[in-house]
Amino acid sequence: METSPSNPAEESKTGPLSKVGECLYRHSSSGAYYALVKRSGKQYRRSLKTKDRKLAERFLAEFRQKIERLDHPKARTTLTFA
Repeated sequence: METSPSNPAEESKTGPLSKVGECLYRHSSSGAYYALVKRSGKQYRRSLKTKDRKLAERFLAEFRQKIERLDHPKARTTLTFA
């Protein structure tokens, strides 16, 4: 027998990920946490490979620091040779 969500329309809108904190999402079927961070108009999404919320929050902080260190073309100023 197949199990269905309590409200199928709601799941189709939100998808398999549900927001549990700032930039922190949880997969509905596996229970794994995902990070979703935006910088300079680009979105970065990564599995945090854990089901523990506290550990996921620590991994999210590390992931954010890593994204901040990236060199983005949009973040650079436009330099001319003139």
